[in-house]
Amino acid sequence: VTDLGLPGTYDGDGNADIIIAKLNAGTGAKIWARQIGGAGSQFCNAVTMDANGRVYAAGTYNGVLDLGTGLLPDGGTTTYASSVLGIWVAEMDSADGHTIVAKSYSDNIGKTADKGVAVDSTGAVAVTGNLRNHVAFGGTTLTSAGGTDGFLVKLSGSDLSTLWARRWGDTTNQEAHGVAFSSVNDIVVVGFMNGTVAGLGASALTSAGSSDAYGAQFNGADGTSVRAANYGDSLGQVA
Repeated sequence: VTDLGLPGTYDGDGNADIIIAKLNAGTGAKIWARQIGGAGSQFCNAVTMDANGRVYAAGTYNGVLDLGTGLLPDGGTTTYASSVLGIWVAEMDSADGHTIVAKSYSDNIGKTADKGVAVDSTGAVAVTGNLRNHVAFGGTTLTSAGGTDGFLVKLSGSDLSTLWARRWGDTTNQEAHGVAFSSVNDIVVVGFMNGTVAGLGASALTSAGSSDAYGAQFNGADGTSVRAANYGDSLGQVA
């Protein structure tokens, strides 16, 4: 990563670090780049920008993580070299990439992971991913039904506080891999599902075989289900 003006070496203990870079759309030239790491492993899983060029990023970590606003609290659960992963979400300045606000969320058993991030026309942020065991977003605690569940959380663009959060799944595995806002600021999520899953649409969806791809639309104001469909056969499909 020396082409980005970064050291080209791991920070601290030799485990994975976060790299986030903003590039000129016309030439690919670097505008700014950041390497963020510490004890344990840190990952960036998704990134997007708003209309003003402000950057929103999300990922996972264990050990410790400081995105530039101080160590993120994790309740002591994402200890170095543990299998527990915490989620982080951050908002970064357009001009130089310094962190404006950052939040973290974790449980004490499972490997919760965020996979997608999007921002709407008002600056609100949606994050989707996979949940094991339980995780608290603000005053809402989501608990998996067994295996891996999909989750979706909407955050305020000003301070990343939780506006609402929801999950879907059964005792088999479900995942959410991508998220986007529609032109009316509803939220669309894609991923894969097994078994029979309620909560994605007006009625439960049942996979045809190993796993089905699905798409689901949620009301941006309160997270209620609008519509959903799954696609598959006896083999595995993933969106």
